[in-house]
Amino acid sequence: MIKSIQKSVSIFCVLLRFLLFCNKHMNRIGLLIMFMLCTAALPWRSYGQSEPVNAADSSKQESIMEKWQGIVTFQWQGLTWIGRPQWGITHPKRPVWYDSEMVFVDDSNCVVVELRENRREIKHSNTILIRRWETGYCRSVEEFKYGTFEWEARMPYGTNLWPALWLASDSAWPPEIDCVEGWSNNNPKYNKGLIFKNMRPTMHWTENGKLRSEPRYNIRRGWINKMDEYTTYKVVWTPEYVDIFYGDHLVKRFDNPSLLEQLNQPGLKMHPIMSMNVQPRFDDKDYKTYRKAQKPFSIKSFKYLPWSEP
Repeated sequence: MIKSIQKSVSIFCVLLRFLLFCNKHMNRIGLLIMFMLCTAALPWRSYGQSEPVNAADSSKQESIMEKWQGIVTFQWQGLTWIGRPQWGITHPKRPVWYDSEMVFVDDSNCVVVELRENRREIKHSNTILIRRWETGYCRSVEEFKYGTFEWEARMPYGTNLWPALWLASDSAWPPEIDCVEGWSNNNPKYNKGLIFKNMRPTMHWTENGKLRSEPRYNIRRGWINKMDEYTTYKVVWTPEYVDIFYGDHLVKRFDNPSLLEQLNQPGLKMHPIMSMNVQPRFDDKDYKTYRKAQKPFSIKSFKYLPWSEP
């Protein structure tokens, strides 16, 4: 916004000088016509409402903005959301860095998690990490234990992308509940052969001192709506099991005893998280495909229903 204002002021000054020069050679009517034509060329549209409502800097959101541990947050679906991972602006094993400006609420009240090229050097553990891709991460400030977590989301269109909807805690990792992770690889629609999708839920926990991950492969295409449509992704977390649903389909029930032991530990609560990442091989060609499609990661709704003991 500031850059747009500065640009407009600069253009206006140039036009004013031109008008003063013309004043010596034109009558008042001609000068008025010239002024109207020149001002019509100014970039007034940069202040219009056709742009998305950015939760980080829009005046529409100022009344609900607040600071949480020094980071700007916003209200959506009755919760307070923060655009910064608990581990900082980057992760040593990820090719991206996270910026709260890459998460915003658009005119249809959907949360959009974006991706763009923006090279940055970041100091991490006495080393300099070079990150070329800037992306978004969003989690609630509120924490929950047990219950139903439901997103209505549309996956981003592009190759070698890695969007995710998941649950994690600030107090301990693992465990982690990944409701859905999408791996588009070389297929922008996440298709894997003629029947399956490269999308899956995964559980992470420790067993006998070692990290264990249990995914559910071979998600059928029919369980996911078309790329232009939104699909419901749901986690049902109880003390006895964790169920994952895509639409009306039960994708997987996780009930491993060692997993449940970690999920049931006293004091453990989790945040719902929406994040956008890229795979290590993501390159210029992939970025061009993503930008051309203009279909970023979009979440239409989120709701949480507390668990009640039967």
